[in-house]
Order: sequence, then C-alpha cells, then structure tokens
Amino acid sequence: MSRIDTSSRSTSSAEALIEKIVRRELEQANRIPAPKKARDQKLRPLLAVLFVVVTGLTVWNTITLSRTPTGLTNEEGVAYLRVMSATAAIEDYAAQRGRLPSALSQLEVDPTGLVYETDGQTYSLSVAVEGESARFERGDVYAVLNEGLEALPDGRHP
Repeated sequence: MSRIDTSSRSTSSAEALIEKIVRRELEQANRIPAPKKARDQKLRPLLAVLFVVVTGLTVWNTITLSRTPTGLTNEEGVAYLRVMSATAAIEDYAAQRGRLPSALSQLEVDPTGLVYETDGQTYSLSVAVEGESARFERGDVYAVLNEGLEALPDGRHP
C-alpha cells in the first residue's frame, strides 16, 4: 500500500485558506469609507470662512448699533414727561371747570421751559429740547403715548 502524504496537502490547504481570508479582509478594507479625518480636513476651510463671516457681522453690528442713537436722551425724556404732566393737569382743569386754563400758573405745574397757548377751545404746549422746539397740540401727547403702547408685544397695554 502506498502511503499518501497528507502533510503537504494540509499545508497547501491551510495556505489557500489563509490566503482566501487575507484577500477577503483586504477587499473589505478597500470598501470601508474614508476615515473621518479626511472629511474633517475638507470642512476646515469652510468652517474658517464661516467663522470669519460671523465674526465680521458681529463686529459690524456692534459698531453700527453703537453709533445709532436709540430712545430718548435724558433731557428729551424729562421734557416729554413735563409735557405729559402739564397735559394731564390742563385736561383735569378743563374737566372740572368746563374751560381751559388761561395760563399754566393756574395749575400745579412747573411752567419752566414750557410755552402754553390757548384760544379757549384748544391749546398747544411747546418745549425746547437740545436747541430744538417740540410743539404738542391738544391730544397729541396721548396719541404719541398710545402709539408707543400699541408697539408693545400683542398690542397690550401694561
């Protein structure tokens, strides 16, 4: 009987199996997408440009808003409050007596800086603020106040 040499056959089978596994693993490795580092490197220029644009807009808005006056100055606010106070006193006087006062001295209002003019039916108040004169006719102060209140969220009054 002849003896079959199985050692060489098993060695070549084992080598073939290992070679097959290595090929399969290499094929799978070639199908794996590019590592995240490559994608991150592609996004870096875009992120840098985006950062520069957002930072530039923030600086621009800050500079622009700091130059734009918002609201009233203190002097304007005080003058407007004085006009509102005088208007309320004039309207109260008219409601109690049925006629407008002939002068602000008839009211408990500091007339300093206010100019009051009346024809008996209507009146106007003028006040000088920072070199400019503002004139309010009867009802103007309340109209301005109502416009400001309507500008509140939902148009609700406080």
